[in-house]
Amino acid sequence: MPRNYRCKGVRAAWSLTNLQHAVCAVEISKYSDKKVATMYGIPWQTLRRHLDRVRKGLGVEKLLGRPKTLTSDDENELLAVIIEMERKLFGLTKMDIRRLAYRYCEINGVQHNFNRNTKCTGEDWMLNFMKNHPELSLRKPEPTSLARASGFNKEKVTRFF
Repeated sequence: MPRNYRCKGVRAAWSLTNLQHAVCAVEISKYSDKKVATMYGIPWQTLRRHLDRVRKGLGVEKLLGRPKTLTSDDENELLAVIIEMERKLFGLTKMDIRRLAYRYCEINGVQHNFNRNTKCTGEDWMLNFMKNHPELSLRKPEPTSLARASGFNKEKVTRFF
């Protein structure tokens, strides 16, 4: 069951353009960090964190929440494996996909915080994966007999029709 996180306050009510202007104002002007933060309506520590990022050579961007475990390329590769297995008449359950994603991270050396005891990803990860890939439609797979799978070929179908 997905978690129901209730927001106690307003997070990141500032805009990215305000943050960029504030960073430029601190770098160019003689104003202090705190004064610029109040002028632009940005929390002081947020401005300080982004100033440190700019001084290290990283850009200004609005980062909220945890970083994703898998990149979009990794997710697309995992999606291709799932679709290929489905095309070969091998149905996968949600638990199978969670275990497959864990194994993918282990084999490719992707840093993750998945459960090492159960060797599968969490339910939240699965829900977000399904939300990001609406082309997936997971149902309870039914076994396909070998005779039925081999009987469904172009020659037999054309003979039938």
